[in-house]
Amino acid sequence: MIWQNKQCHQLEGGKGEVSGPPEIAPTVQYPVDEKLIEDFLKGDYCLYGGTGWWRYEFCYGKKVNQFHEEGDGTKTVIHLGSFNRENHLKWLQDHTNKRPKPHSERKQVSQYYTGGSVCDITKKSRSVEVKLKCKEPGLTQNAISLYLLEPHECEYVLGVEAGFLCPLIQEADENGEIDLQNVLKKRVNL
Repeated sequence: MIWQNKQCHQLEGGKGEVSGPPEIAPTVQYPVDEKLIEDFLKGDYCLYGGTGWWRYEFCYGKKVNQFHEEGDGTKTVIHLGSFNRENHLKWLQDHTNKRPKPHSERKQVSQYYTGGSVCDITKKSRSVEVKLKCKEPGLTQNAISLYLLEPHECEYVLGVEAGFLCPLIQEADENGEIDLQNVLKKRVNL
């Protein structure tokens, strides 16, 4: 299956006026495994990242965990957060700069996962902002990059960059949520 991502851009004149018809950007095609997209949006296909002592697991719409696995297979898991729509919407209300940009400017969307393990330092539940970013296809079009930052004690940012996210990000609603049923409906109509 090939997904197409069509973005329209308007050329602006010297005073912000539209100068002529909109210019349509070239169609970018993304080869996508339909089952992978469906499983990813259901939270059944999780992404893993990290090197060294701590690694992390991201299951869309469900959870973000940080873990360490010993040689004998035993795991230490720190739950960084779960997706809760009500908490996500409140976070967007409090952080309006995290709302998705208009479709023509959109390269990423953020989602907020809360209710993680209690932090020993802050005595509060951990939370994580998940930034889903479009990674334009190139030599590594199938690559998925994940990184985890901790800008404040027990408050994290998980970056997820991949080519398969590009058309999904365009399907996100005004709250940065991607609805599987809408995506499936649009795929049928391509």
